[in-house]
This record gives sequence, C-alpha cells and structure tokens, in this order.
Amino acid sequence: MHKTTEETIKELRARIDELEASLKEDKFEYPICKIDEELGLIVLFTDLKKGIVLYEGTSSYEEGFTNSVWIPHTDTEEWKDYPYDKERGLYHKQMVYCWYNCYTHRVDIRFYDAINECTFYYDGDSYGADFDNYSATMPEFMLEAHKTLKD
Repeated sequence: MHKTTEETIKELRARIDELEASLKEDKFEYPICKIDEELGLIVLFTDLKKGIVLYEGTSSYEEGFTNSVWIPHTDTEEWKDYPYDKERGLYHKQMVYCWYNCYTHRVDIRFYDAINECTFYYDGDSYGADFDNYSATMPEFMLEAHKTLKD
C-alpha cells in the first residue's frame, strides 16, 4: 500500500518534531568543571555558557564571578576537562580543611585529590589520607572550639 503525500508529510513533520525536541534536551550532566590551561582559570559550568569561577589562575576574573556568556564548555580548544568531586563540591588540587569526626579541636589543611576522592600526601603524591570530612571553608565547629580554649 502506498502512502499519500499528506501521510508522508505528516510522518516527516512528526519526525522533525522528535529531532527538534531531542536537540533541545540537555545532553550534559551539570555541573561540569573545565580549565583554561593557558590562564589556569577553573570554571564550574552550570549550562553550556554559564558558570562560576572556582579558581582565577592568572586571569582577570575573581573567584566567585559568574558569567552567562563564557565560550561554550564544549570548545575543546579553549576548555579542558578538570576533575571535580560533585558530591563534595571540591575541585582537583583545591586547598581544603579536613578532619576526622573524633577530633573536636583539630583540622588539617591539605590539597584535595578529586580523582581519588582523598587528599594528596604531604610530599605531593596522590592517594593521601582519607578524612571523614572536607571543606573549602573553615568548619564551624573550629570557630566554636576556639571559644573553649583555656589559657
């Protein structure tokens, strides 16, 4: 049985609608961390062109600066993938406070290894210590602990 022109057009329109819908779908799982290796600029993208500066490198952008008109993160000449631990919100080689739950008055400052989800050793080797907690900012319990110090 042959299709009529109208049936063919209807099928083609339906297929075009499907393709347009698939193009609109987000193909990326955000956030995506990228680095501009020339500047050392690290950006956490939340959309194709939108992201926040995590590390300024030698660029003129400050940490925390948000831009919605970056060169798209898909441009491989501009951006390279950079390790990022989405669960902890920490990027590779970031300085972090880290501590074990058993300590009430102690934190260590180390560099985070986002590839192995732990810290670097003191000599810079990967696969360092695996702490209970990591934070990019001073943990609140340390601010409270400071108030309890005795002379």
